Amino acid sequence: MKRLDKRESRVLAIGLLLAFIAIVYGFVVSPFISAYFDKADEIDELWYRIEKYQSTAETYKDVDKALERVKKMRPSQGNYLQGNTAALASANLQQYLTRVIEAATGKIISTQNVREESVGEATAVIIKVHMRGDLRSLTTTINRLEVGKPMLFIENLAVVATPPRKLPGSLAIESEQLDIQFNLVGYMLVEESK
Repeated sequence: MKRLDKRESRVLAIGLLLAFIAIVYGFVVSPFISAYFDKADEIDELWYRIEKYQSTAETYKDVDKALERVKKMRPSQGNYLQGNTAALASANLQQYLTRVIEAATGKIISTQNVREESVGEATAVIIKVHMRGDLRSLTTTINRLEVGKPMLFIENLAVVATPPRKLPGSLAIESEQLDIQFNLVGYMLVEESK
């Protein structure tokens, strides 16, 4: 085995030192630095979430205040059916419906209570309606029901045209009549027990 001179031994010592430093950096220091930056990114993400949650909480307070104002105003707006019970509200709804259909020159054939459903703080009152009339009476009736007060919704609308017939004792032909069926939905407020 050959002995190294001073210069070679210094180069070898410096090489071994650099290799040792590279190994220590690669296996000890680098994972710590990487973990530090990962944690810093995670902390930034958590701060972003905190700011977002705080913003949402502030918005929630504003929305909650607005909701309370709406809850205080809603009974006076007339959007709900009148009546202390679902049966009374249904009867009032049927009377209102009869007036609307007759004003639109339609003819009411029948109305029938279908059911009541609890929907949060309100009760949905649903009646099945069968009427006859021409296209103008149909559109007028639907328009008055959906834009008027109380707030009403039409579901399951079915329209069938009946063939025109000759009026008895006359040569005139009756205008085309439509056979119309739909469910009419209105809501009544549930009285809070004191």
